[in-house]
Amino acid sequence: MLRIKTCSLFITFMLCLAISPLSQAAVILQYHHVSDETPPITSISPALFKAHLKYIKDNGFSVWPLTKLVSALQAGEEIPDKVVSIT
Repeated sequence: MLRIKTCSLFITFMLCLAISPLSQAAVILQYHHVSDETPPITSISPALFKAHLKYIKDNGFSVWPLTKLVSALQAGEEIPDKVVSIT
């Protein structure tokens, strides 16, 4: 059940970004653990993580390092549509 909620939340973030381009905002996806061996409350399975990455790639998202994204936001630069950072 938790994994379904995690997936739903991920899809919600991606759809919001795709539908409403945000020039001064960005989506940061945070993953604590990618493992089947760690507590499910803070983990995502490798298979589901792979599905998330496939969704990002298949839907034309760009992945920026978090430092680049933060620097651009602090400088007031416009962020292109469909940019995400993964931590």
